[in-house]
Amino acid sequence: MTVLLKKFPISSSTRLFVCFFSLIIAARLIGAFFLPLIDPSESRYAEIARKLLESGDWITLFHDYGVPFWAKPPLSSWLSASGMALFGVNGFGARLPILLLSLGLVGLVINLANTRRQEGLSAASALILLTGVLFYIASATVMTDMALAFGTTLSMVAFWQALKPPDGQKWKYLFFVGLAIGVLGKGPIALILAGFPLFLWTVIGKRFKEVWQKLPWISGTLLMLAIAAPWHILAELKTPGFLNYYIVGEHFNRFFVKSWTGDLYGYAHAEPIGFIWFFWLVATLPWSLWLIGILSSRAREWRTLFTSEDGWVLYLLLWALSPLLIFTFSRNIIWTYPLPGIPPFALLLGNFLMPLLTTSLWLRRTFLVSVAIAPLAMLVVTFYSHFVPEVLNNQQRLVQSFMETHKNAKLIYYCPNCYSAEFYSQGQFTLLRDVALFQQVMKNEEDVFVAMRKRKFTSLPQWMRDKLVKVQQYGKTILFKKVSSHAP
Repeated sequence: MTVLLKKFPISSSTRLFVCFFSLIIAARLIGAFFLPLIDPSESRYAEIARKLLESGDWITLFHDYGVPFWAKPPLSSWLSASGMALFGVNGFGARLPILLLSLGLVGLVINLANTRRQEGLSAASALILLTGVLFYIASATVMTDMALAFGTTLSMVAFWQALKPPDGQKWKYLFFVGLAIGVLGKGPIALILAGFPLFLWTVIGKRFKEVWQKLPWISGTLLMLAIAAPWHILAELKTPGFLNYYIVGEHFNRFFVKSWTGDLYGYAHAEPIGFIWFFWLVATLPWSLWLIGILSSRAREWRTLFTSEDGWVLYLLLWALSPLLIFTFSRNIIWTYPLPGIPPFALLLGNFLMPLLTTSLWLRRTFLVSVAIAPLAMLVVTFYSHFVPEVLNNQQRLVQSFMETHKNAKLIYYCPNCYSAEFYSQGQFTLLRDVALFQQVMKNEEDVFVAMRKRKFTSLPQWMRDKLVKVQQYGKTILFKKVSSHAP
């Protein structure tokens, strides 16, 4: 990193550049501490982790009380629950372990970059990785994708290192540990995301003998199973039917059965075929624009750009393209799916950029401006949301206000995806997703408070709306008082 600092003569002091790097982490910590959990995805995973901590059951994850959550493995929930055990049941406690995991991933990228002995590559790659849109958001967001990305990155770094003497011995088993972490992070997709590019790289480079000899495939596979298999077995024993839904439903039907309606915890996303490439373009901003600029300006030199004697560039390229190629023909995707391919993208772009940065003052300054965008945007969003909390999709303000002003009162949320209400009330408020159950609540004589989105209220029958008196509105969510009356 010291070498790269000297390459940026914006200031004679290297402390200025250190401030840029520190700003990235500090801004993300501030966001993690002050921003509320966002509905629906982040708050749902945080609430699953909270229920884990509350119940003390570290085998079965719970979507609702008494309803097992079979869609995802437990590693991210274990991490967030551990963070909340140390720092309290709050968003920061749930997010901090994810942030530490993302910094560990950045460390792996730096380690791999250092093997190239290219001036400034490790620092440039780390900054590119940290400040891309998706990675910066995911670096302290409660979800499963960072655990998957960490596991696949560990495997890919360990694989490369295992082939390079003299340090290969200490990395060879970490390849299988990374696979196990990926499986516990998001499932068997980790094996495909790592195995697909490695297989292609081995075939193209005709390295079968080298790869077979340098890695302990039999004992390593047993190690991977020893780490990942016990939880899967225990989860099936505790809640029979888990493996069928988890393996067949979540990892086959979700991606290959267009009409699959078996999702127990949400809905199947329906994006156009190939939309993963658009997700990648947005997820890697502003650096995807840098890559497009480099490839456009050096169109006649592509063969030189993508050539390396030891297969380094091809290795990064296949690794980076892996999630895009795998999910190109899948319609059921979300914008976080490119994340496992962003670490090699950062290395690849850093590899292309360093020769240019060392010769152009204008590019060096533009690079630093690009680095500063993400942390500055995070600070702006955090500051703005403090004064205009309804700009974010969460229920923290309503919940905290209600608990302060209506002590011992009962609050029911008719809002299927308002998991932050459960989280911030620590399970005290009832979350109703079924319209029939909500109608039963409205027909009884009990006076309760009801919170729902405006569009939900307008869709209710007139007799139900007549029984709801508006108390206050918090952004898109309205708090009502239900008055006793006889329903027709």
